[in-house]
Amino acid sequence: MSTTLLYLENTYLEKADVAFLHVLQTEKGEALVLASTIFYPQGGGQQSDKGNISSPTGTFEVVDVRLDTDGTVLHYGSFVNGHFTVGEQVLLTIDMDRRVRHSHIHSGGHLVDIAVRSLFPELRAHKGFHFTDGPYIEGSGHFEGDMEHVKELIEKKTNELVVAALPIIAKSLDDSEAAAQGFIAPPGKTVRIVSIGDFPPVGCGGTHVRNTQEIGTVTIRKITSKGGIFKVAYEVLG
Repeated sequence: MSTTLLYLENTYLEKADVAFLHVLQTEKGEALVLASTIFYPQGGGQQSDKGNISSPTGTFEVVDVRLDTDGTVLHYGSFVNGHFTVGEQVLLTIDMDRRVRHSHIHSGGHLVDIAVRSLFPELRAHKGFHFTDGPYIEGSGHFEGDMEHVKELIEKKTNELVVAALPIIAKSLDDSEAAAQGFIAPPGKTVRIVSIGDFPPVGCGGTHVRNTQEIGTVTIRKITSKGGIFKVAYEVLG
């Protein structure tokens, strides 16, 4: 049974009451399964949330979250005290500072990608690493000219987009809507897209801030261009 992903609707949803289903014993330790969740599971280049799950009967500390192949979200951690019973309502609370930081970095990566595409239309990023430790985007193609000058151009363009306070909007498309916009959703399923201002949307299941100004100042740490692959490493200071 797939888990309903509440975080897709609201990046800033810090708490939620949901139904506890059961505990799995895995090689990584105990994993709680819930009917729905606000915890983001690691994936798409973004780190998972942390936090806790509690009820009058117990408290479970969440240290890692993953998405199983069948759409079930696994909340890894351990009981600090007590336990839960099947069907019991439990309170989920995420580490909001961690969530917001990850959202800034993820949205920042999308903005760097837009800046690169605006300046170098022939380049296309196909990978984003949005961890707090050394985020970057990577894609096919190569930069021409002095790399330091290219780095300055990308940083300037990215921060111009930050100041513009462009809206960042995520929405889900069914299979027919997706096809009409050039995306693919399995029959009966949806695909989630994220758009920034009037720039073309991209498929993305991560969490994002509400507009580009919230991202804060973006610094381009390093760019490389070799063997038909480019990489732009960045840092978000907001």
